[in-house]
Amino acid sequence: MTHRLPFITKELPGCGGIIKSCPEDFVVDEEPLYLPSGEGDHMYIRFRKIGLNTRQVVTRLAKIINIDSDEIGTAGLKDRDAVTSQWLSAPAAPFQDISPDSIEIPGVTILEHGLHSNKLRIGHLIGNRFKIRIRFCADQALEKAQAVVDRIMSHGMVNFYGEQRFGYEGANVVEGRMILQGEKFVKQSFLRRILISAFQSHLFNGYSIVRLQAGLMRTAMRGDVMKKTERGGLFIAEDSLEETRRLEAGEIVPTGPMVGQKSKAPMWDAMEFEQECMTALGYDARIAEGLRKNRMMGSRRPLLVYPKDISVEQDDGGLILSFMLPKGSFATVLLREVIKPEEDFWDQELDENHD
Repeated sequence: MTHRLPFITKELPGCGGIIKSCPEDFVVDEEPLYLPSGEGDHMYIRFRKIGLNTRQVVTRLAKIINIDSDEIGTAGLKDRDAVTSQWLSAPAAPFQDISPDSIEIPGVTILEHGLHSNKLRIGHLIGNRFKIRIRFCADQALEKAQAVVDRIMSHGMVNFYGEQRFGYEGANVVEGRMILQGEKFVKQSFLRRILISAFQSHLFNGYSIVRLQAGLMRTAMRGDVMKKTERGGLFIAEDSLEETRRLEAGEIVPTGPMVGQKSKAPMWDAMEFEQECMTALGYDARIAEGLRKNRMMGSRRPLLVYPKDISVEQDDGGLILSFMLPKGSFATVLLREVIKPEEDFWDQELDENHD
């Protein structure tokens, strides 16, 4: 139960190929929101890992320093089958007896550490930098990939949620809907929120698809909730022509609904369009009540995102695609545009960039 995602660069051929032939083909480096200050009750540790996901590192570190894993904070989750670096935080007290540099976890290298005043929380990052090798590409792969990259640099890419958000064959979406409709109870709050979030993300993707296919992805509708690309502020578009000009200049982007109690609503034409889309996608009063009961506040998510520092190179091993994405955006969505796979191959464990 997931949407087949369309391409925003559908008229441009893909380079073909496969990703993640080995972990070294998929490199992710977290860009932190802030660095440790040198003082405080929390030890911040930056580490590089391979062959483990973030949760596994957290569990093993907690065992070594004899604390509960819930006391360890991270800004995001990183994949197992990749080479990734990121920060975590833990209470500083256990490190009076052990230096972070002396911690030994197979597959993990400690890079640096320092004290800070607060626990690291999910979302406390700017984004992630990626360096991804694409192997076994088609003929003229570099030219094809560069054409897609150039288009995305100028027009942006749709900020779809990647398929990995939804679980195997969309099972998380189904369970999330059932929870909201009162047909299923999940005791664990963390798991319950993941499942509900999958359904919210499914609705967002559905709205994005309708808007893209209607030719409205780069048009500011009257009443749209727009977001400033630099400062991030939200506002209602009153002058469609003027805000479309700003959209085309990359100054602002339209947003779509992550439905919830306090999600900012559009007005006028955009409100009517959004309500029709949400109704067609299965959003109703029962779902709204389920969101309220589960205290899902909702938000507005940018419909377009502009990858930064994007480049593509070629060597004997294939193509190397490098770029940075803001938190919450999915590298696999960009890779789909560049590769144009005949079938989605995103059933791999790819937790990158969850916020």
